[in-house]
Amino acid sequence: MRVSYIVFRVSLSTKHETRYTKHRQLIKNTEGVNILKSFKNKIPEIVVLMLSAAIFFYKFGWRLLDVTNIHWLFNIGFDNPTEFISWEYYRWSPWSFPVIGTMSGYDYPTVTGVGLTGAIPLIAIPLKAFSSVLPQTFQHFGWWLFLCYLLQGLMGFKLLKTLIKEQENIDLKAILGALFFVIAPPLLFRPPHMNLSAHFLILCSLYLYYQDNTSKNKFIYNLILVACTALIHQYLTVMVLGLSFAMSNDLWQRKKLNFIQLIGFNLANITVVLFLFYIVGNFNIPNDVTQSVGFGNFSANLNTFFNSMNFTRILPQLKTSSEGQYEGFAYLGMGVFMLFAMCILGFFLNKIGILQPIPTIKQTLNIPLKYPIWSISILFFIFALSTTIGFNDTVLHQYFAGPMFKIFANSLRASGRFVWVLYYLIMAFTIKGFLNLNISNYLKISLLAIILCVQVYDIKPMFSMHTIDYSNTRKNITPAAWQPVMQECERVIMYPCFLWDYKNYGDFYDFAHLAALNKKAINTGYFARSVWDLKRKWEKNLNETLDKGSLGEESHSIFICRKEDVGRFEKFVKKGEMKSFIYEDYPIFVPLTLPKTIEYLSQLPNCQPFTFYTEGVVDFLKRHSDKLILTAVMDEGSYKLCDEAKAYFKAMGSENVPQLSHYGSYLGIYFKNKLIFEKVDNKGAVSQSWKTGDIQNGFSFLKNIELHSAGAPWGRTSSIKIADKELSPNKIGFNFVVLNTQWEVVETARFNTFDSCIRVVFQ
Repeated sequence: MRVSYIVFRVSLSTKHETRYTKHRQLIKNTEGVNILKSFKNKIPEIVVLMLSAAIFFYKFGWRLLDVTNIHWLFNIGFDNPTEFISWEYYRWSPWSFPVIGTMSGYDYPTVTGVGLTGAIPLIAIPLKAFSSVLPQTFQHFGWWLFLCYLLQGLMGFKLLKTLIKEQENIDLKAILGALFFVIAPPLLFRPPHMNLSAHFLILCSLYLYYQDNTSKNKFIYNLILVACTALIHQYLTVMVLGLSFAMSNDLWQRKKLNFIQLIGFNLANITVVLFLFYIVGNFNIPNDVTQSVGFGNFSANLNTFFNSMNFTRILPQLKTSSEGQYEGFAYLGMGVFMLFAMCILGFFLNKIGILQPIPTIKQTLNIPLKYPIWSISILFFIFALSTTIGFNDTVLHQYFAGPMFKIFANSLRASGRFVWVLYYLIMAFTIKGFLNLNISNYLKISLLAIILCVQVYDIKPMFSMHTIDYSNTRKNITPAAWQPVMQECERVIMYPCFLWDYKNYGDFYDFAHLAALNKKAINTGYFARSVWDLKRKWEKNLNETLDKGSLGEESHSIFICRKEDVGRFEKFVKKGEMKSFIYEDYPIFVPLTLPKTIEYLSQLPNCQPFTFYTEGVVDFLKRHSDKLILTAVMDEGSYKLCDEAKAYFKAMGSENVPQLSHYGSYLGIYFKNKLIFEKVDNKGAVSQSWKTGDIQNGFSFLKNIELHSAGAPWGRTSSIKIADKELSPNKIGFNFVVLNTQWEVVETARFNTFDSCIRVVFQ
């Protein structure tokens, strides 16, 4: 009996286990089907991402994604290096709470916020938290740009699927249509501004607007989008806020929100933006500094949608009414024009009854202008045009803007960028209008593919714009040799302060990058908004301290100078308080308080100690008082021409040098401290020539002479030719050629009297 019971229980248990196993297998199979189905549903999006990636790699190549390769950032444009260096300085700046975006050291003594730079706070702030485990040289901009292109394609795909809704082969149509967004000319034009390449934010906002989500979901998703945008760029934030306002208005009109919810919707957006602007440091500088000149110049033209600006193949370049209207570049492309033409053709064919069922253009394009999104987009377009509305090179209308508007406008001086909202809306609805045409599905897809090829052909030259050089082609300085120079000091002082070119164009970037690697502050840099009052005050204090023969707070700083400005440190070298070196043609002054740096420079190959003396214009003229002196002014020579020099020229007989005005052109010949000839023109260039044997005021010319002088507006040049040989230094200020009585050249010299009445003579 007991055995029978046990057998029964085992049998029962086996049956239950078999049923349980079958049930688990059924669930597992169902889950597998669901996963497979989910993956199948995602295939179109995966295809879009792959095609977007292919376009990205075709334009930029894969080495952009090497996080340790920074050379391309220094070779692509003027803004990219400063965006990267801003990230470097933010990375090493101490954490500050609650303003976690506070950044210091770059463009010292400026203390700004990472949100006011192109470092992309959305990425830079999380990376800063892991800075200690990142390579010393690290850039995230390549991956950011890659992400922008992927999301541009993805959001274009989602937007089109939402607009065309239930159509046959909707995925294939949306994929082809999405590629128009990925190759949009304004996006291809933007790599020099990495954070402004996030055009996908506009598409995402449009997608949310047309989505059939509940008002609660729209509010949450929109708030996340606004928050992300606030951590990317202020211009895009304003655009997305405008589209968000349109969305809330649309929900209110359709009774999805009441008035209180409408107010709350927009207040929440503004609150999030202000809070994030605060913590990323956008309010670290005074409000008036955020305003800048340029509004009205960096605008859009009425021809913006069809002005190729000579970047494309088919349509010619049109003229613009201001030189900065490249900021409003929004060329649609020949492919989009063809789609639009087909939409118009379809409308007229419908009117005569050939195509059905498309009763009106409003239904074809679904563009009821009463919709808030179109109103906002048109308002953005009007703002993009600025207060000076131009068509081609003709200014059609100018209107007055009040003080409050000017504050807003000057903060967003590149107003032309706001054309992007209307641009993408037009593109989306042009594609939608074409896909709504009542023609065969096969023909529709075939035409869309062909027109996409036309678009690619038209904008093909833009794929090679901003060609990226991944090699280290900058030869301004040798980084490996210079980096140890900055290790011992407390600060790196570039002198004169706050310049961008010390010997070569943009060489301040090279020094700033090395200073950042050494975690040293440097008094040079480039920001779109800079606190010049603070910087000029600091510069004035520094110069006053140096004039007193003291280094003050900079006793542990190294000074890297332009050659013509080393005179400021002459007294320190003579007193033995500093050592002077010249390396790669850059003078370096090192206080004795930095013995390791002095030792390093003393042993550095091709780095030599140097001596020099300073000489004023009067000292120069007195030294050659027994010779023939020819002079010609180039560009500007009057600004810092000292009273002592003016008096000496007057004593030699000149009436014009003391009266020389800004940008004035001047020629002069002096022999044994007496004026032979002079010619001046404060509103144009001047020239004069003599042949051998000519006599001027009793002075006989032994050789042919040609003189020419031009201030900046009149040609910006200086020429002193003797027997057809050019001898003028041809640099800003007074250019001199000194001859002895046998008419042999004794010396050539230049005094930059725009900056100083003193020159430096190296020995």
